[in-house]
Amino acid sequence: MNIIKNKLGFYLYLLLPIRFSWSLINEYEKKRILENDYRFNNSRDDYRPQDYQEGMSWDKFSIKNDYRGWMSDINTFLGPNKSLSVLEIGPGSGFYSRYICEHNNVGHYSFYEINESFSIYLKKKLKFVNKKFFTYSEISINKPSLSQNTKFKYDRIIFLSSFHHMPNRKFVFDKIDCLLKKNKKSKILFIEPTHYFFRIVQLCKKFIWTYGNDKYQFLYDNLSTHHFCTLKEFKLFSKKNKTVNCKFIVQSKKIRAFLSFGNKFLPTPIANFIKIFFSHMMIVTMINKN
Repeated sequence: MNIIKNKLGFYLYLLLPIRFSWSLINEYEKKRILENDYRFNNSRDDYRPQDYQEGMSWDKFSIKNDYRGWMSDINTFLGPNKSLSVLEIGPGSGFYSRYICEHNNVGHYSFYEINESFSIYLKKKLKFVNKKFFTYSEISINKPSLSQNTKFKYDRIIFLSSFHHMPNRKFVFDKIDCLLKKNKKSKILFIEPTHYFFRIVQLCKKFIWTYGNDKYQFLYDNLSTHHFCTLKEFKLFSKKNKTVNCKFIVQSKKIRAFLSFGNKFLPTPIANFIKIFFSHMMIVTMINKN
């Protein structure tokens, strides 16, 4: 099936959750999108350590400048055990990677990074982590899809706004899950943008002003993936052998004010629905049940 070859199908591909979109396209389109993903993540002008996220890199790291507000959740995720082996997927320019590597509980750090300039930059910085008994490694890649040949297993696996760049998520998750130690202490963390109300509205606007005009062919030819996430997706990945905990982050001041005001009279299910549906980020922790 090739639903993205026309404008409406292209829009539906972006609008639907990726678990549906990816199943509605043929193998040729999947291969093309994966190749575009690889090219896009290596050719974007701002995907360089000095430019990414306005220069927020390993060198610019500061405990006082938690510019995305993730340190508290990462800190909780890395506790309470010591000498943890941690794998980070898509560390980018390494701002939070440095926090992870310098954390007291972390003994080994591995990373998988599709962007060559980020990978080279991070390996240079890892040489100077000032900790006793600290080791590090990179999971090597030869193709756009994730591949590795190590038998090393990890206590913690972390995705920080990287999972939503991957279209073949079931494949990636299964590969990653095989690298997680099989005990109740092992966990996977995802901090990702959500595919709910605000994302859907944004896509509708783009469809009217961008996807519907003569730029469509260019967009089709260069289609990669920037599909945001849903809680249902993570629950399906969990295979019923993991506990899935999720915290939703609401960015809208009006929605936050409404929820704060409505705490006294809104039934909990309705308040939770509003928090999910109007969220912009989600923090998901998966913990092995056995």
